[in-house]
Amino acid sequence: MRFHILGPLEVIRDGEPVALGGYKQRATLAMLVLNLNRVVPASKLLESLWGSEVPATGRKMLQNAASELRSMLTTGAGPADSPALLTHAPGYLLHADPESVDAVRFSRLAEQGRAFAASSQWERARHDLREALAAWRGPVLADLFESRALWPDAVAVQNTRLDVLEDLFDVELACGRHREIVAELEPLVEQEPSRERLAAQLMLTLYRCGRQLDALGVYRRTRDSLIDRHGLEPSRELQELERSILNHDAGLDRRPETAVVAVPGRPRDTAPCPEPTEPVPAAAGWQSVSMLAVLADLSQPPGGDDARTAAVVGELSGLVHGEVARHDGRVISSVAGMTWIVFDGTGDAAQRAVRTGLAIRDALAARPDLPSVHAAAICADAIVSYEPGDGNPRGLNGDAVSRCLRLAMSAPAGVVRVGPETRRVTEADIRYTPADEGWDAIELRPVRPAPVQITLSLCQDSQIQELCGLLTSMGGRRAAWLADLLDQHDTTRSGVVVELAVNVVPRNVDEMPEWALREGA
Repeated sequence: MRFHILGPLEVIRDGEPVALGGYKQRATLAMLVLNLNRVVPASKLLESLWGSEVPATGRKMLQNAASELRSMLTTGAGPADSPALLTHAPGYLLHADPESVDAVRFSRLAEQGRAFAASSQWERARHDLREALAAWRGPVLADLFESRALWPDAVAVQNTRLDVLEDLFDVELACGRHREIVAELEPLVEQEPSRERLAAQLMLTLYRCGRQLDALGVYRRTRDSLIDRHGLEPSRELQELERSILNHDAGLDRRPETAVVAVPGRPRDTAPCPEPTEPVPAAAGWQSVSMLAVLADLSQPPGGDDARTAAVVGELSGLVHGEVARHDGRVISSVAGMTWIVFDGTGDAAQRAVRTGLAIRDALAARPDLPSVHAAAICADAIVSYEPGDGNPRGLNGDAVSRCLRLAMSAPAGVVRVGPETRRVTEADIRYTPADEGWDAIELRPVRPAPVQITLSLCQDSQIQELCGLLTSMGGRRAAWLADLLDQHDTTRSGVVVELAVNVVPRNVDEMPEWALREGA
């Protein structure tokens, strides 16, 4: 019996497909095959069937599906090692030969092909990788996910196909078959516009086919996609490949002898390529940062020629960089009107990020000749990469970058929008108003002056009059009451000592703390 999940779910017995019943039975079997020879908890099976809304009778329906599957597997069973569905706390286990699953055979052949590539056995590598990919009949479990989110287990299997395809294209290029793979690569790059390894392979393929302009066009489209979707420049490797194409580097036509062709993201476990002549950036790592995205509104470019437009954008960039420096931030990318700024994740980093956005907004309000900006700030964990040697951040990645970009794009022009965590840690110093997405920063809250302790020995009427005048000028019912009270005391005879704690809150005298008045001889 064979199980096929690389495409619609199929079970084949003696060369004939087996009837699998309804959705619950097929989905249960699919999850068990994805976790072959491992116990799958009943809770995970229930979640795969109904998500977070499991009906009260869900467990009973799962038991019925398991019973039907057990009958299907045992009907016409042959050898003792035939597949078997076992009840095994806390769930179920499908026991079968791993080679009976197409995904397992695919993985084995793919690893074989990579091993041959590592030893420069290109033709054998090509044969095994092609055979591995031939097992795919469509997306993983295509018949189960038309209206449901793909399970993480299935996503992991689906992602391996693209990795193996990239490995295959490297091998095909090493074999000199660039003309044969153009038709396969072009639609894949259209489907995956931000996948740099595929883009590099297509650029090299087109260049070797004599299509230099088309190769450079692939680079421009990939760069636009990376900037538009993620706010990031292409990797250094992809930029170097573009320069090599522009310079007609002779090395682009050279077939490798000890390694797969040197393009970004070469297959894993291959023999190392020669060391690069330029230093490579330090490995990126997760870090807690506060980030600020500033998007210039260039939908209506300034009037005049290209030189005038470039000058205006340059002035805007200078203004942004100046405010960033004033608030101890670091610009890590500034291109096409989009600027990414990082503030280290310690102390008041989140507050500095929002303050920078507000400072840029306010500075532009006085410059109607410059474009307005949309801005967003969030504090989160992100993948930060650094320049070697000086330790300066050079790139950001991770889900937080996408969230920050979405916030900035949703913000109206002239607005700084923040995420909930940034608002939480800064709301004591910055006033916000809720928005459809996130919160909009309005202004800095006024700085509350430190309490002023005044101790006066009131022995002269002139001092009483001076204090009454001071309190009256503050306004408010409490100040008037205290001034009246002091005026009624004959302080010159009683030698009253008044200790007055004054904490005046600007613009709202009702927020003043209760006045303290202690009298004694």
